[in-house]
Amino acid sequence: MRPNVVFLGFKNDWLTTAEATVDYFNIIHDALDLKYGVGILRLQSGLDFSDFFGPGKTKIYFSKSKNLFFCFFEIDLQDDDDNEDSDDEEKNQETISLRGNSKSSVPRHTNVLMLKNTILNKGALLTMNVFHPKHSSSAIIDVWWLFDDGGLTLLLPYLLRRRKRWRNCQFRIFSCISGEKIDAERQHLAMASLLTKFRINYSDLHVLHGLNKPPNEYESNKFDQILKIWNQNNDTYRITDSEYEANKDKIKRGLKLHEYLLEYSSKSTLIVV
Repeated sequence: MRPNVVFLGFKNDWLTTAEATVDYFNIIHDALDLKYGVGILRLQSGLDFSDFFGPGKTKIYFSKSKNLFFCFFEIDLQDDDDNEDSDDEEKNQETISLRGNSKSSVPRHTNVLMLKNTILNKGALLTMNVFHPKHSSSAIIDVWWLFDDGGLTLLLPYLLRRRKRWRNCQFRIFSCISGEKIDAERQHLAMASLLTKFRINYSDLHVLHGLNKPPNEYESNKFDQILKIWNQNNDTYRITDSEYEANKDKIKRGLKLHEYLLEYSSKSTLIVV
């Protein structure tokens, strides 16, 4: 077996770093040309802590002093969540790893170093550990299944829900079509039958119609503003009128999809598109 998925972080500064953005864009297209799956992870608070960590796998330790947390790291430790059916991940731990409780402890290992003499506040530690807490039944995973991608879009949340931390989440599946309501009803029956066949349990299934309709005024104006800023800041990579017209239908489709995402999934815990 060999890796067949390229996983990237979302490039938040794409509007201000044109050359790096073009490289990022080309990496995605190269991966698709090589028949790789492509995954892009985006978090509201970001997840880039490369300044704090060296190469290799690390684990964080901290001790609390008033409102500050002193951070340490240890290299090449095994993940606590390797066993998907284990319900006793937290037992027998003599060190505290990004838990957020008020205890402090001293790691027993000798290869624990202070993290660049850096002091991080509690908010940064919680951001680093965003995937660690167990999620309650009120948490929601939304999958927007827009085309046949070989099942990768459904596979990722399925694997997540096998873990103790995600297994109680609600699991909703969305699909969009360009037709009318009657077409959406037929698509709903077909998808429900397919999901039952593959034994995929879900909380809700929604098939939305009207993907070919124009986006609302807010989405259109926001895109026009972004396009204006891009062209003002980047003479080399300006988007010409002919390029815009050639991709106009794709742009409208993307904006309409974004409108649906905001309407149905703005409060979801995890969205897979």
